[in-house]
Amino acid sequence: MNIKDYYSELKSADDLISSNLHHKLSTSLRNILNLIGDSKQKEDLKYLYDKCEKIPFASKGTENYLEVRKISYEVLEYIEDNLL
Repeated sequence: MNIKDYYSELKSADDLISSNLHHKLSTSLRNILNLIGDSKQKEDLKYLYDKCEKIPFASKGTENYLEVRKISYEVLEYIEDNLL
């Protein structure tokens, strides 16, 4: 898979229940990090990945779930602006 494929998967995962969104975000970021050669981009996405990993799984509508959604939007925006 390439970055565009992971981007599409993450974009379609936005409305999933929290644990699925959190898992998809984490997995997509890990896979994208392996595809990036640029150290600055890798560092930026690693920061977002670390933020994601610090958040415990939560039920939809909770503060943690909202934080995961916020990070997923940041990742999508970053990918659109820098990697596609």
